[in-house]
Amino acid sequence: MDDSIIFLGVRGSTPANGEEFDAYGKHTSCYLVTLDGTSVMVDCGTGVQRAGAILDELPELHLLISHSHLDHIAGLFQLIPMMKQKPLHIYGNTFNGLTIEEQIKRLVGPPIWPVYPEELDREVHYHELGPEPFSIGPITVETMKSNHPGGCTLYRLDGSRHSAVIASDFNHDGGADRKLIVFSQNTDLIVYDGSMTKADYENHSEWGHSTAEMGVEIARKAGVGAIAISHHSPFATDQDLDVREHEFREKYPHLFFAYGGLRFVLGGRIPGFCNSGKDSGQLDKLRSLINISVRMNSEKDRTRLFEHIIRSAMEITRADGGTLYTLERDNRLHFRIMINKSLGVFKGGTKDPINLPPVPLSPTNVCAAAALSRKIINIEDVSSSGSYDFSGPRKYDAMTGYRTRSVMVVPMEDISGEVIGVLQLINALDPAGRLISFTVQDEEMVNAIASQAGVCISNIAHEKNVTELLNGFVRGISAGLDARTPYNANHSRNMAEYCAAFLDYEERTDGPYAMDENGRQELLMSVWLHDIGKLATPIDVMDKSQRLTDKHFEKMTGRYHRRELILMLETAKGMMTETEMEARKKELWEEYEFLLEVNRAGYLSDDTIRRVREIASSDYRDADGSMKPKLTKEESRELMIRKGTLTDEERKIMQDHVVYTSRMLRALNFPKNFRHVASWAGTHHEFLDGSGYPNHLTAESLSWPARLITILDIFEALTAADRPYRDSMNVGRALQILEEMVSEGKLDGSILKEYEKSEAWKNADNAEKCSENAEIESWITRK
Repeated sequence: MDDSIIFLGVRGSTPANGEEFDAYGKHTSCYLVTLDGTSVMVDCGTGVQRAGAILDELPELHLLISHSHLDHIAGLFQLIPMMKQKPLHIYGNTFNGLTIEEQIKRLVGPPIWPVYPEELDREVHYHELGPEPFSIGPITVETMKSNHPGGCTLYRLDGSRHSAVIASDFNHDGGADRKLIVFSQNTDLIVYDGSMTKADYENHSEWGHSTAEMGVEIARKAGVGAIAISHHSPFATDQDLDVREHEFREKYPHLFFAYGGLRFVLGGRIPGFCNSGKDSGQLDKLRSLINISVRMNSEKDRTRLFEHIIRSAMEITRADGGTLYTLERDNRLHFRIMINKSLGVFKGGTKDPINLPPVPLSPTNVCAAAALSRKIINIEDVSSSGSYDFSGPRKYDAMTGYRTRSVMVVPMEDISGEVIGVLQLINALDPAGRLISFTVQDEEMVNAIASQAGVCISNIAHEKNVTELLNGFVRGISAGLDARTPYNANHSRNMAEYCAAFLDYEERTDGPYAMDENGRQELLMSVWLHDIGKLATPIDVMDKSQRLTDKHFEKMTGRYHRRELILMLETAKGMMTETEMEARKKELWEEYEFLLEVNRAGYLSDDTIRRVREIASSDYRDADGSMKPKLTKEESRELMIRKGTLTDEERKIMQDHVVYTSRMLRALNFPKNFRHVASWAGTHHEFLDGSGYPNHLTAESLSWPARLITILDIFEALTAADRPYRDSMNVGRALQILEEMVSEGKLDGSILKEYEKSEAWKNADNAEKCSENAEIESWITRK
């Protein structure tokens, strides 16, 4: 692995905005330095968004923070979730009386961010720096204080072969330049804050930045191999920076202006104009290609991706028209996007549909031929080409007055090498707008775009397939879970359908809880899996519809039959008359029937519990003459449960299903777009006032999706018509109970209000299963 630095973000202050900043990039400072096979990130501006694939390959990340101005740490919002469960080591100095940990948590924590990093199950370690050097694996790190307002740390990183200095936010006044010359002595590269022009610096030297002129001077005196000017102003356009780079290259050929996505090999050739052998136009195209790749990789919507692909191919070749086709299972090319700038045509994608029939794979059609041959077809002038049938374009030209001249068709292949579509470009134009042919360089550029496009399309399709498989698997598990017991039948499915109907309503009405497709899928996944922990709950506890366990019920019933036999035996022995025996038997079975009613009752009054206690404290004479208790301690304890059917121990076992849900889901390596499933599903029995379980979380720790799942869980439990252990409740009474819980501070009133407005129970596919029975005043909470 080469020693190198990747410039992930090169802007200062704030990200830039607009197409005129595409080539150098819009993101703020972030650099990844690799020495002797170990990678270290310096600063974490918004450029960290480019690092996704790189971070996936690293077992952990060491992040050096120069200072905590927003442009150097704003990317932490992306980085911390991207790290998943990998260790993140953050290094920095104390400034303004705040340690590096305190500086970070001012941003990544309440009130700006909802939680601190460690509350997201992220492994974050903070390292407070001193003046002495330290090591990160084989890399030696030295620090130097900069005179930037508020304080700033410059870093020197030395490996066994190469070294680099990151001089971010540096003001060269006051002798600081001399210190930096010594600090940077004989390094291979210095990344220098050259954000200001000389005029800027004369007017605003107090801002704490420097100029490219001073950077060149420092680099010369320090014997630095190369200098990368970075921390560009967010107002400096690509053209501005190109002009300045040309100007400085003439004076110092070892200088280059850094741009987002550039990977520079330490000790290697200087990128850019002087040593690259390419003119500025070609360099612009290469930079555009990098930005196109970044945009395509970040797009997750298939339709918008198609638009990016064809627009990018047209832009980089100056084509007047373009069409994107996909090859489908019917072995025909289907129109997806069709653009013609001169005629003002844009169809397909997010615009008007294309009402044209698919193209069969015939070798006489130029697009089909490219797909069949898997080769680029570049035709200078269709009027002189006899290889393909251009009768269709000629008719189109005759109808519109357009003239189709040059055509280039490039096949797109997926990651397995299968053709999945083609790009067709029409009429290349020179800068003056004259018709020209597509060049060999155009072929190379569009082929690069097509290759990247094929991978991106494949990735989206693969992600969709994986998501569908995951959804099917989850629903299968959920159905199996619901099938374990008749007391949970269809619970998760009903909840998921209520949730889907609620989200549909929010989308239709642009409600406060509307979600994009990723959020919707993540929430529904959480609903489907919220009770997965019940796989670890004993079935006899889940199925316990009466107070006595089956074993204790059988023993108690057997005891009453034994007592009846004893009465009959005593009568046979003359110890009582037949009349007395019948009266005693009547009392016996009346007592038994009372206990049966107690066993099934939803709620026990004080009088009922008092009578059970009296029975439990009395004895009967056994056949051998010994006195035995009418009820065992276990039976009496179970029969005196005031509400519900579970003892305290059994209720704890039942409640532990939430613990197991959280534990099981956190053990799964969910894709990034499902990263909240464990936390949302694992908190569905928590209440806003902290009275829920298992962790007694309060409102500050409960996101709105988690609060919604709690409402859906209670609502479904109350209204389900398939609970054999109790009658179901009508919707009105169920909502009344939920509103009472809002008044008690347990549930979110705004979410419940939206849920009531949505009437999700009517719009769900299983609406007929939501009970419309008469109102029931008392209900049993089994959950």
